[in-house]
Amino acid sequence: MTSRRIDVIVVGAGTSGCIMARRFLDAGARVLLLEAGQDVDPLHVPEDMRDIYPRSYYNPAYAWPGLVAHQQAVGDAPSPFIQARVLGGGSSIMGMVALRGLTADYDAWAQRVPGWSADQVNQTFARLEDDDAHGGPAHRGPVSIRRLDRSSWPAFIAAVGGAATRAGYAHIDDFNAHDGDGFGPLPLSRTSVSRVSSATAFLPAAARADDRLQVVTDTEVERLLFSGPRCVGVEARVAGWPATYAADHVVLCAGAVFTPLLLQRSGIGDPDLLRGLGIDVVAPLRAVGENLQNHPVAGVAAHLPRKSRQPASIRQGFIAALRASSGIDGGAGDLLVIPLNKSSWHGLGAATAGVGVSLMAPRSRGSVRLVADGGAYRPSVSFRFLSDPVDRQRMQFGFDLAIELLRDPEVRKHRHEVFPAGYTKTVRALNAPGLRNVVLTKTIAALLGGPAIGRRAMLRIGMSTGSLAERRLEQPQWRQEAMLCGTFGTYHVAGTCAMGPLNDDTSVVDHRGDVIGIEGLTVADASIMPTIPRANTNLPVQMVAMRIADLQLRNGPSFTEQPEETRDPR
Repeated sequence: MTSRRIDVIVVGAGTSGCIMARRFLDAGARVLLLEAGQDVDPLHVPEDMRDIYPRSYYNPAYAWPGLVAHQQAVGDAPSPFIQARVLGGGSSIMGMVALRGLTADYDAWAQRVPGWSADQVNQTFARLEDDDAHGGPAHRGPVSIRRLDRSSWPAFIAAVGGAATRAGYAHIDDFNAHDGDGFGPLPLSRTSVSRVSSATAFLPAAARADDRLQVVTDTEVERLLFSGPRCVGVEARVAGWPATYAADHVVLCAGAVFTPLLLQRSGIGDPDLLRGLGIDVVAPLRAVGENLQNHPVAGVAAHLPRKSRQPASIRQGFIAALRASSGIDGGAGDLLVIPLNKSSWHGLGAATAGVGVSLMAPRSRGSVRLVADGGAYRPSVSFRFLSDPVDRQRMQFGFDLAIELLRDPEVRKHRHEVFPAGYTKTVRALNAPGLRNVVLTKTIAALLGGPAIGRRAMLRIGMSTGSLAERRLEQPQWRQEAMLCGTFGTYHVAGTCAMGPLNDDTSVVDHRGDVIGIEGLTVADASIMPTIPRANTNLPVQMVAMRIADLQLRNGPSFTEQPEETRDPR
């Protein structure tokens, strides 16, 4: 097989990998972009991936098969956990919420590493965004940001917004310009007709046509290659065949689950863990795979009368939110309460509203580690949600707030019975795409639309347990049990290869994303975040990739033409 010389290998063509590949390409480098999942033709993006409602999230073809995670407690039964496995990564399948985070999030990063203060990262956000309502001429980047105007909100969302106002919360037009509490429209990475992923924004057809860029999909990188302290390439399997690629620089963009796993398989990590697995130690960095963070979420659902359902003309799922402060142990902007006027893509989802509460500043920490499994390795992902008692108190505050919004008299006009929401086996089964579920969910929705006595019987059988009486919403014990049983993880994983000082045992990379003690190896994804920002992580991950590229290319290598060389990756 003949290929050009490779200057930079980018491992993972997800939210950050597409950006890193483009930035190095624009700098003149010959870039090899490796992705474990399938390709996405920029001129023929799949319809479910283009949709402003994130139907691609429910398509198993775009996710890592068999990945599970322990949610709340160590030793609990693991449950399925979605991580993207497709060009564009999470930006191609998740909800498109485009929040930056709070000033304090990034100023806290800057206390560990230079170059990451709120003022500095906001300049990078501005270069990313094309914000139609709030950006101004300084915000004309490749990522289109749109909001649904308040006058167009569907009935249930509007009612919850009114309840928030009556509860004393201000209206916020632009969450990305204010750190305060309030209710307002959510910014999404979308145009008027489709999502905007890192793949569509940074690797359009013109970039893909550049012969200095090779995009190789269906390729799982198994190990990094080293010559002394320098990373010189990767070993991979391309469509099941072994392949070896050499380069001057390797950039890991595999995400906060798979980047630390790849480092551990390659001998970078806790030396005790590695030796126990029979892996030679290349760099003894104990923090690899530790410091795992995610935003836990708990919620409640409610059946909707027809008058309050979201019209088909409004495609997006995420419309508005309430940012709130618990005040518990200094908690500020630590909760995001998101009402949904439809809870899924199908007929039953259209008839079911939800209110989700996310803990945006969690203290609990988990881990991602390799474990031996019959002569091979598999990942062990443990979040340990709510293991910190402050997290439990803050989440309960947010859950109680959500219940009070639902009990508001005006909101009650737009909903029927309230019941705990959770990502159960039944819910997962109904969310799977296919004609069977189209018919089944429409049938269930029609039956639920009948007399109240029949609806309550069906809800007790299929979606809830125990009484559906309104009075139970006032009971602290019911609220506590519903919150604890319903808490699970979002998909905002971060922190497992944290940036920090060189002499700090909690650090894996420096402020440029370079792995400590290793030359030619950089990490540029959510794993380098020291603490998770108070925001959905898609836009912050894009910012991280842009800033790491800036730091790498500033006074960095110049890429000049090199003669072609022949290599056989098989």
